[in-house]
Amino acid sequence: MGELIGNPTMAELTLGVDCSDAVTRAVVVNGSGQLLSREQLPPAPGNIADAIADTARKAIAGAGGKVSALAVADNVGGDLSRITADDMFEAARVGDGVCISVVRDTANYVGMAVAIGAARSVARPSA
Repeated sequence: MGELIGNPTMAELTLGVDCSDAVTRAVVVNGSGQLLSREQLPPAPGNIADAIADTARKAIAGAGGKVSALAVADNVGGDLSRITADDMFEAARVGDGVCISVVRDTANYVGMAVAIGAARSVARPSA
């Protein structure tokens, strides 16, 4: 099936995969690619944009002063708490290596969520 690659320093990402029957189901994956149980979830994980911004903040804070990570920090006056998903995507567009890594990891997690949702639909089709 392939190898699951993740970054253990990345934040948890919450990805909605199914909103049928008025019940929202989600896949929550940590930076190591592990699915998290409900008990392992952070309090009020928020929406995907918040999770992406939080992942970027943590990646930049742990980047050890890499020049590429400073592009986002400079856009918000050095205050990492002000980083938004838009800041992170813009920095990735201009070549910020840390933000490119966050985008790549996020895309992997979205792919996992879609695959799990599709597998669930095949395994349990609607009546």
